[in-house]
Amino acid sequence: MKRTLLVLLSFELLSFGPYAEMRHPALLTESYGIIKKFDLEAEDVGTCHTTTENHSSIPAAARARCATYWQCLPTTHLYMDCRAPEDGQEEGQMFRPVFWIANGGDVHHFSTRRSFPRNICFDQQEEWKAILQNSDTVCVLAGFSYKTTLSDEDGPEGDYIHHHWIIDRLKTHNKVWSYFTDAATGNPLE
Repeated sequence: MKRTLLVLLSFELLSFGPYAEMRHPALLTESYGIIKKFDLEAEDVGTCHTTTENHSSIPAAARARCATYWQCLPTTHLYMDCRAPEDGQEEGQMFRPVFWIANGGDVHHFSTRRSFPRNICFDQQEEWKAILQNSDTVCVLAGFSYKTTLSDEDGPEGDYIHHHWIIDRLKTHNKVWSYFTDAATGNPLE
């Protein structure tokens, strides 16, 4: 009888522990203590609609249609770049700040909504580096754009799934960056 009681008690503790409240349709990964309940509630203004429909374009972990998703990823294999857009603009004029994270067989590409002059793109990278400094995990709030599968014929891992996202916010244990907020003042951009 004591053994059964302990198992039930342990189950109760796990069910109502800090991770239980983190199971939200807009959270694709563990929160690692970075994403808090208020982060999820701030994004949950009618933007997530739970469904049983299989959305093959969204990573399998997500079973909801949300405008944006939080996901926390290791920064071990994180790379940044300023990329020229592929929309026919004259090369060298405008660049899009991007970063990508390789995590297992998935590569997550995060880019801003628009391109900027080269110096602003580099400034954006510096802001991101400051946010990521000394962090082994970063949580990203982003809207899903599309996915592709590319084969790595030279590597042992085989196919890589590339998920493309439009970034909204970065968050680490002690820093936050937002596309819509001035990094220096914390005020919303106009």
